[in-house]
Amino acid sequence: MCWFKNFYLGQALLAIVFAVGVFFSLNPFNFWPAGFLALFAFFCAAKLQENKKIWQIILVSFLFALSLAIITFGWITPAIHRYTGENYFLTLLLVFFFAVFFQTKPLLFFIVKRLFFPVLNFSFVEILALSGLFAITDAFSLELFAWSWGNTISGNAWLRQWAQVGSVYLLGFIASILTLYLLQFFYTFKKGYRPLFQKSKVGWILAFFFLTVGFLFYQFPLNTDKGKLKTLLVQTNIGMAHEVKRNDKAFATEAINRLFNQSVEGELLHTNLDLILWAEGSMPFHAARNTPENASIYSPSFDGVLEYLSRRTGVTVLYQAMEYQKGKLFSALMSRPEADRIYLKRRLVPWGEYLPFEKNFPSVRKIFPEAGKFSPATKKNVLEITLSHEGSLLPNSQILKNDLPLLSTPEKIKEKYAEKMRTRNLTITPLLCYEALFPQDAVGLESDLIVNLSNDTWFMDGFAGLEHAGAVSLRAVENGVPFARAALSGVSYAVDNRGEYIAPPTGQGTVETAYVEIPLQKRFTLFSWGKMPLFYFLMLCALAPYFIKKLRSLVTKNVNRRTF
Repeated sequence: MCWFKNFYLGQALLAIVFAVGVFFSLNPFNFWPAGFLALFAFFCAAKLQENKKIWQIILVSFLFALSLAIITFGWITPAIHRYTGENYFLTLLLVFFFAVFFQTKPLLFFIVKRLFFPVLNFSFVEILALSGLFAITDAFSLELFAWSWGNTISGNAWLRQWAQVGSVYLLGFIASILTLYLLQFFYTFKKGYRPLFQKSKVGWILAFFFLTVGFLFYQFPLNTDKGKLKTLLVQTNIGMAHEVKRNDKAFATEAINRLFNQSVEGELLHTNLDLILWAEGSMPFHAARNTPENASIYSPSFDGVLEYLSRRTGVTVLYQAMEYQKGKLFSALMSRPEADRIYLKRRLVPWGEYLPFEKNFPSVRKIFPEAGKFSPATKKNVLEITLSHEGSLLPNSQILKNDLPLLSTPEKIKEKYAEKMRTRNLTITPLLCYEALFPQDAVGLESDLIVNLSNDTWFMDGFAGLEHAGAVSLRAVENGVPFARAALSGVSYAVDNRGEYIAPPTGQGTVETAYVEIPLQKRFTLFSWGKMPLFYFLMLCALAPYFIKKLRSLVTKNVNRRTF
């Protein structure tokens, strides 16, 4: 079937429909039917590419990647501009580079479809196998902003529960199956209603199956319940921390004052707090640990405020800070009072936190002098933190006023106040900003809570921060544990183990202090047990019938040739 006389015009129009559909399927719209519309356009394009040459398919793949870069993720251009501080011409070149090398989903799938399914006949075995390859290419795709096909249908509360089995990538597999049957329905329509029903009934059965089982997952019983965690999410919205502000004392003073004031105000309004989350970048350019290596970036006020809140009020604080270790600079997530319990960020944002290709081409630093200089860590670990026996207890206003001069001298705070009794333990899976986009980084059977500290200030107040915030909430569903997020400029929120908001999310570009009571309820999930190997095993099971059939056909042909 050919809808357009010009092949490239047809592919370009489908690419636009695809990108628009993905845009509306993601946060803040979460209109999951748009996800199926996007995939319908995508698979239509793949079907119309049959019998085309490889170079034509590669060219069309670039059209789809560019549509994503311009329409769905149009914020990439200004974000890279703010990261690098470069002019818009160079920024546009970087965006072109991003579209070619960091939006590989269309290219990988179109090539795989061309190699293994030159002509798609819509049999059940073919649809199953093609969907498996679709999901595998999704997991392997190289991207700057790591989104998944599964994010496009996660707005449906029942369908997203399938992430418990095989992560967000399994949602992409399900979306592919249902969309291919929708495409089959479309291609069969003109042949009459009887073949239409006969060929499409499996699709309707599968749709009913996925929704019904998703509902059962939604109702799946809890296996642990540790009560509620009284949590404060501090969103200071201090603005972008450009390199020129590194030695700006006024900027640093404003940052620490906001952290302290919002934390204290939150404790006054909500007594007996257990935990405070400070967003990534809340105190930029500084370290809170007084070590010889951190001497050049250590902030006594940063350290003092943390020590005061921990010792005087008894609250536990999770925060992000800079940390030098063995001559390398890391972004770290830490806990106070356990200042020596550290998680080092492993996945870094290109240009913002490190400069791609700098090791091989050091001169690139001259072009992008403001690009980040962090090193990636290699070890994954959870954080064991302790909570006060009775929650935080804020002193009266007079005592608090008398203690203000101590905030810049942590040693005096330690002399004056002893540590509070802490008898409750909590296991945290820490994720810093970008890392929460990757399912494999959040897996942990032993975790009670997934914590994401993020800095989306560079995106300004557009769709980027909303898309980022919406995508990462699936980590709660995959692991069956609640998820809490504190973002510097928004969006901050917490969801339960089904991905449902516990309290309304904060706005963007606002100064807010959100209080949430997080139910520490866990449920067992297959993904937290089997991790990514389980997903790949399920996809191999989907591929097996098709390739066994192809192998048998090949063997039969060889036997027939020998016979004659």
